[in-house]
Amino acid sequence: MNKRQKVYRHEKKYTLTWQAFVGINHKLKHILRRDPHCPPEGYEVKSLYFDNPYDHALMEKVHGDDQRHKYRIRVYNNDFDHMKLEKKSKDNVMTQKDSMYITLAEARRLASGNADFLCQREDSFAQTFHYKVAHEKLSPKVIVKYTRLAYTYPVVGGKIK
Repeated sequence: MNKRQKVYRHEKKYTLTWQAFVGINHKLKHILRRDPHCPPEGYEVKSLYFDNPYDHALMEKVHGDDQRHKYRIRVYNNDFDHMKLEKKSKDNVMTQKDSMYITLAEARRLASGNADFLCQREDSFAQTFHYKVAHEKLSPKVIVKYTRLAYTYPVVGGKIK
C-alpha cells in the first residue's frame, strides 16, 4: 500500500462549551452540507502523535508558530485497512497534509519505534519520516481520540458557490 495523498485546505478550530456546540451545530446543519463520509452521529478519529525528546512540535503549536509540522498515525472509525502516516504542516493560514497509507502491522512497528522498513520504500515522504525517527529521535508521544461532525462548503473554480 504505497498510495500517497497531498491535501491543502483552510482550517478553523474553536473551543466551545457543549451548549454552544449544540446551538452552532443546529445552525450549521441548515447552512452547510454534511460531509458525505460523515454519518449523522459523526465518526471517531484516533491519532498517535510523534515528537522529539524536546517536544518540538508541541512547542510550535503552543507558541502559535506560523510555520509548523507534526507527524501522526491516523485512523477513522477503527478502519485499520485505511490507516495513514501523515505529516500535517501549517504555513500561516494554509494547512497541508501529506500522507501515505500504512498497514496495521506497519503502524505497530512505528509505534514501537521501528521505522527501518520505511527506508526501503522509494518514497521521499517515507524516507523523510525514517530519517526523523532515526536522527531527530521522533517517537510516539500521545494518543488523541475524538468524535468529529464534518461539514463542507462547496468551492467551485476557486470561488465559494
